[in-house]
Amino acid sequence: MLERPEIPIESEDLLRRSAFWAQFTAAIGTIILVFGLVRSLRTFSNLGSLGLEDNLGAFLWLGVLLVGLLPCFYLFKYASTIAASFKTYDEAIMNQSFEYLYNAIRYLGILVIVALLYYIADFVII
Repeated sequence: MLERPEIPIESEDLLRRSAFWAQFTAAIGTIILVFGLVRSLRTFSNLGSLGLEDNLGAFLWLGVLLVGLLPCFYLFKYASTIAASFKTYDEAIMNQSFEYLYNAIRYLGILVIVALLYYIADFVII
């Protein structure tokens, strides 16, 4: 018989709900990024007939796609592994899921720091 980890019922419920929202957020984020990829590919197919701003926008969307897929992946992995850990009550799987959550939050934090540095540099230059 599987031994239940020492997690209060209220905390387990909150973790299950956080897994649902993490999976939902990852799915919606991935769909939005795929729409951006389709838009970029459509723009790249018309490279000769479009202006410079459209081409730069397409490259920007490709950059957003590459940067945005990693947090979506980590959130999805968190959601699927935390759900699996509650089915099997395996503490190692639960620890792995929290590592995925940590990686997603760390990656988003790094993106925020980069954005802040960009805006500070833009403010100082102007």
